[in-house]
Amino acid sequence: MFDFPRVLHRLYLFEEDGVLYAADIEKARVIEISAVMVDILKLAEEQRSAENLCCSQEKLY
Repeated sequence: MFDFPRVLHRLYLFEEDGVLYAADIEKARVIEISAVMVDILKLAEEQRSAENLCCSQEKLY
C-alpha cells in the first residue's frame, strides 16, 4: 500500500464544466487537476480515514 505524507489541511475537490479542480481554502488557491490526480487524492483521504479509525479504536483499549 502507498504511504502518503501527512496532509496539513484539507483540499476540496470539485468539477465544473467537465474540468476537475482542487481548492485550498486556507490559501485561497484553486488549480486544475487530472482525473488521475483526483484518484490519488481520494486514495490518500481513504488511507488517512482508515488510520484515524485505527488510532481511535486503539485508544479505547
